[in-house]
Amino acid sequence: MDNTPMVETSCKRRAVSALLHAEADIVRALTAKYDAGWEEFDRALEVIFSTSARVILSGMGKSGHVATKIAATMSSLGTPAHFVHPAEASHGDMGMLTKDDVLLAFSNSGNTSELLPILGYAMDNKIPVIGVTMGVESQLAKASTVPLIIPKADEGCCLGLAPTSSTTAQIALGDALAVGLAAMRDFTRDSFNRLHPGGSLGASTRRVGEVMLTGDSMPLVSPDTPATLILWVMARKGFGIAGVIDENGDLVGQISADDVKPEQMTLAKSVMRQVEPVVHPDDSMATAISRMRTKAMKACLVIDGRKPVGIVRVQ
Repeated sequence: MDNTPMVETSCKRRAVSALLHAEADIVRALTAKYDAGWEEFDRALEVIFSTSARVILSGMGKSGHVATKIAATMSSLGTPAHFVHPAEASHGDMGMLTKDDVLLAFSNSGNTSELLPILGYAMDNKIPVIGVTMGVESQLAKASTVPLIIPKADEGCCLGLAPTSSTTAQIALGDALAVGLAAMRDFTRDSFNRLHPGGSLGASTRRVGEVMLTGDSMPLVSPDTPATLILWVMARKGFGIAGVIDENGDLVGQISADDVKPEQMTLAKSVMRQVEPVVHPDDSMATAISRMRTKAMKACLVIDGRKPVGIVRVQ
């Protein structure tokens, strides 16, 4: 009996498991190094934070892809950053690096030949260099104002050759720098929203008060509103819920369409329930969406004190 498929599946599982464990191990090693007090990491943050211009990132091959990603992450968190390809730098793009910038270079070995010209240019012009590498005695480490040495580890791929563990460590360290700088700059949700006006990320960081429907758009009824009228209000406003307000305009209950049985001729006060979920105008849309999903709701009322001031829905 041919058991080749079973053997192949077993080999695949071992290879994938070994990779995931290797990548998890190197991130844990980085975490332990930071938790033990990684002075060079803090110095790197200070050097970058004190720059008056940008962080210029560079790297070759897979390290270059990491550098491109970290440049985008830093920029999105309030640290202006730009990727310069090291090979292109030798053909005129060196001019993208100014004396006011900081160079953040990635290289697993630290001896990538394509990086040497841009490192030399930075050193000649007294541009600070932060080098991320596993090579303790490498050219990148020696050229760095602040070398960030990643704990030595084998690559996690089944051949031990393809950049896997090393690039995972580079991404984790680059993200840590980006987040550390954001914290130092007191980068807030409002700041993030200004840089992400489009897409789901931008929408989730907007405040409820910016997007809620107000006034006549709110489905509101009084405690004595009959069932048929409650359903009419919901249908007219396009929501599956209605808020119940008393004579003072305070929100005293909530009704969903499933609560209403028109044939029973019930009143709002006899079927209304506790108002949930509910949000405040200053809450983020991410908070509103999370609360709605927790209660399996597609809309929720917005209150200020006890007054309903709007309604939002999951798009």
